[in-house]
Amino acid sequence: MTFCLSHDAWLSETANSYILIKGDEIAVKCSALSKVGGQAEQVSGKAYVNSPSVNELLLDKKSALSSGSSFNKLQTCSHVANIAGQSIGLWNLEEAIELPQYWQWLSIRAFLKQASEEQALLASRGVQLAHWLQHNKYCGSCGGKTQKHTNERALQCGSCERLFFPDLAPCVIGVIVREDEILLANGINHKPGVYSAIAGFIEVGETAEQAFIREVKEEVGVNIKNIRYHSSQAWPFPSQLMLGFIADYAGGDIHIDTNEIVHASWFKLDDLPTLPGHYTISRHLIDHALKEGSALCI
Repeated sequence: MTFCLSHDAWLSETANSYILIKGDEIAVKCSALSKVGGQAEQVSGKAYVNSPSVNELLLDKKSALSSGSSFNKLQTCSHVANIAGQSIGLWNLEEAIELPQYWQWLSIRAFLKQASEEQALLASRGVQLAHWLQHNKYCGSCGGKTQKHTNERALQCGSCERLFFPDLAPCVIGVIVREDEILLANGINHKPGVYSAIAGFIEVGETAEQAFIREVKEEVGVNIKNIRYHSSQAWPFPSQLMLGFIADYAGGDIHIDTNEIVHASWFKLDDLPTLPGHYTISRHLIDHALKEGSALCI
């Protein structure tokens, strides 16, 4: 499969298939029941492009129009990607429409729990573009109404001509290891009992490494060393880019910031608490730390 995120800005009017976004929900084709987040959600279905790994969220325009849906309520707004030579566009909805038969709305979080890497990438990109368009209708400088820029993926004020590009909030996230232990935390926004990596936003003037050192010190009170980059993940809640690290413990006792953390502790690599879902970068980092720890024990 040829999969390419597109830099072309406003080609969705000629796209072959579309992603439909409404707030924090995405439209998916339904054919079978599965258990997601404690609720029955219908997912998966017919392939609308010749790519079985992305077919659950792509709706072709002909099927949509023939369903009788009120697509005059749609905002055709952005080109998202090219898959197998076909263009994928985004339709951003401000109000509910009648979806075609067998389609339903699913929360982004529920969808990501079962999505493939390609599906997650498409959904994340679509949600972030929709959020940017929804929250930049007016200029923050003069209050004028914005419109699509002719050549750039940008919105431009019709009065002062200021440009507004898609929002992106860089964040750091990582785990700390100490011999056969890993430091994990249950944050105030986590489910009770679920322990994850340490994370936070990069401040103005910081490098990613400096931000990770600061966040670890602020949230759990320890010092770290030997920081090594692992991977990144687009996280559409609403527009974050997570930069993942693994670091070694350098000293200090755990002292949590109660405004951010409920509980933090060292856990043996062979006796871990409940962890985040496999679709999260936090889980990827924890799994990698486990592999590193296993290799050291050989």
